[in-house]
Amino acid sequence: MFAAMARLLALNGVAVAQEILRRPAEGAAHGAGGPRRLSTRARSKGILQPMTATTLDLPTGQSNRRTQLRWLGGGHFIAHFSMLIFATAALEMGPEYGATYGARLALATGGFIAFGALAVAWGWLADRRGAEGLLKLFAWGVAATLALAAFAPATPGLGAVWLAVALTGIGIAGAIYHPVANSVIAGWGQASGSAFALNGVFGNVGIAMAPLAAAGLIALLGWRAAFFIPAIAAVILALSQPRGLGFGVHAAAEAGSTAAVPGAIRIALIVLSILAAVDGVIFNLATIALPKLLSERGAMFGADPQATAASLGTIGLIGSIVTLFGAGAQILVGRLLARWSALALLAPAAAMQVLGGLLMATDSLYGFGAGLLLLFMAIFALATLGDAAAALVLPPAFRGRGYAWLYLLSFLSGAVAAPLAAYLADHGGMVGAAGFIFGFGLISLVGAVFLAWRRRLTSLA
Repeated sequence: MFAAMARLLALNGVAVAQEILRRPAEGAAHGAGGPRRLSTRARSKGILQPMTATTLDLPTGQSNRRTQLRWLGGGHFIAHFSMLIFATAALEMGPEYGATYGARLALATGGFIAFGALAVAWGWLADRRGAEGLLKLFAWGVAATLALAAFAPATPGLGAVWLAVALTGIGIAGAIYHPVANSVIAGWGQASGSAFALNGVFGNVGIAMAPLAAAGLIALLGWRAAFFIPAIAAVILALSQPRGLGFGVHAAAEAGSTAAVPGAIRIALIVLSILAAVDGVIFNLATIALPKLLSERGAMFGADPQATAASLGTIGLIGSIVTLFGAGAQILVGRLLARWSALALLAPAAAMQVLGGLLMATDSLYGFGAGLLLLFMAIFALATLGDAAAALVLPPAFRGRGYAWLYLLSFLSGAVAAPLAAYLADHGGMVGAAGFIFGFGLISLVGAVFLAWRRRLTSLA
């Protein structure tokens, strides 16, 4: 099974590389006309215009912008990577930081709450003070708090409090990235589409690499290195920040601010809000619970419970494989969006998420492995489809506020995942996480089916 998953990953990597290399040529072939449009019959059924294809190349002559994009990509990697180190490191920490894995994992709750709750505040501040200084604060803040976690004293009581403060600090600093960096990229005009695509890849790689890199560092140098080495990387990021990265003070848009929201759009926004909240819980629960779940199911993959280094290495590698498959699913979704409405694609992706949770709860090796792949492919596909669906439903006058609300719901609901995973770890094991994913996935599926049925709502966008 493990060898088969590795071969599939290699094939997936080839497909991703081919996709990246092919897109510039496709963009030239389409010219001003863009990709092939939907048929009249499809449009008459309410399936909206497809998403416009973009290339991964920025306009020529934008060398400074390319440098800025590389820096923002590194920041996106660090933002996600730093938030997911602890789930693996907690497996090797001593009882001075918590008697059980669940007790140690609960220390991360404050960080995940801060990562979501403060995003709106940082975005508000960026509009009034500009982005450059806040991005510098992000890089230095993440570096300092990662180092703080690495030096947590091995003293009962004090060590747990120290770690909780450090992890909360990582969440506070990490919360700066998304609202501020996305605002920077959004100001790049026609280049913003390709920049968002490439920047998203960096974030996905950060998520995928966190369990593998953390496990490797722990096996070689101990759990403290899993925090300290990334802290050094964050320092390098801070020192290499290019000049002029950011924007000036933004003025709030007044056009349409007092217009009434049509009732149909309110219904669609309510359903999208439910999907954002539910999928936020599923995403964070899956990523947090994955290391412990694989540890509990290690015998399925031939891991020796007595060989800690080998076991952690296997856990980290499998975790990275399934997450990279999820990132590859986003490229597939991008191509499907050229033919189909996001609202029509939400239901199949949500169904795949439900099936993944169901298969993960089985005792079958192949069922469990297939469930992992399906779940993470669905999670990443739904992240892209949710943004695309919101773009179709929300009119321009309400789009900024609508996205802010959906992101806030997703982040805040995702904060529930850390204490939930901690509870499950101490009450029956992480197999319960698969049951919760299945249950929340059913809610998401019902909402997605409703939006597909009411896809004519998008004609208001």
